[in-house]
Amino acid sequence: MVTAIRLPTLRPEQRVVPESGGHVTVRVAGFDERTRAAAPACDALGRLSVRLVRDDGHAVRVLDLAGDDLGLLPEPWNRNIERELARCEADGVEAVARATLTGPRDARDLCVLLGWPGGRRQVP
Repeated sequence: MVTAIRLPTLRPEQRVVPESGGHVTVRVAGFDERTRAAAPACDALGRLSVRLVRDDGHAVRVLDLAGDDLGLLPEPWNRNIERELARCEADGVEAVARATLTGPRDARDLCVLLGWPGGRRQVP
């Protein structure tokens, strides 16, 4: 039996990143659940939506939907996603991505589902 999973409905001013290519989960650098006042709001399966934004130094930061900083994308992924973020900014939409918490409580990793451009055969 196949069960449908309902994802949160996007607002018109949001776009899920990535739009195309292969997909892989990428660990968010700097995320430490123990230093947070509260755990990120997740569904029953540990999934959550996050925002991806470029800071002044062109690093891609991962924020929760309330705007709290969760960490950074590793450098190879930073370069790869930056072009999509620039397109979102030019189109006036917010870049959101899907994420998940994995591992035991108080030692979990935050991973973001990302992709690389179509036609590429290797993960950065």
